[in-house]
Amino acid sequence: VALLLRAHELEKDARYLSAATRAGDFLLLARFDEPQPVWAQQYNHSMEPAWARKFEPPAVCTVESLGALRILIRLWIDTGDKRYIEPHAAAFAWFERSRLADGQWARFYELKTNKPLYCKSGTYELTYDDSDLPDHYGFKISDVDKQIEVMERQIALGRDELLRRKT
Repeated sequence: VALLLRAHELEKDARYLSAATRAGDFLLLARFDEPQPVWAQQYNHSMEPAWARKFEPPAVCTVESLGALRILIRLWIDTGDKRYIEPHAAAFAWFERSRLADGQWARFYELKTNKPLYCKSGTYELTYDDSDLPDHYGFKISDVDKQIEVMERQIALGRDELLRRKT
């Protein structure tokens, strides 16, 4: 989406903006309803969360949700369509509810229960226990609050100010 928006900015070709907004509309459709108003890492053909690699369970996901929220802000800035920032308040509230006791976030949260999901090192057995995590993958995320603060500041500044600063 970022590439399409940049191509539109440089080429002034409406096809790029149209493709980017279709991707944004997909993100709006792929988001879950409360109490988990965020996104999965991957979906099957029926738009249900699906397994990918053996350590990527069907779940709602911190990192992918942050990426979707950032893209939706870019679309709001470039199009002025407020639909693209409507999911943010509920998603930010979910992130706050989902913070772990150690101040971090799990990458994966179980569907419906919102329990943090992890995989055991070596076997990749799915577990709620974070004491034996593989070291090659970020099962815990620590900078979520900083990323949310940036997005909250952007929304608070407003589209006109962000466009003014962009030029």
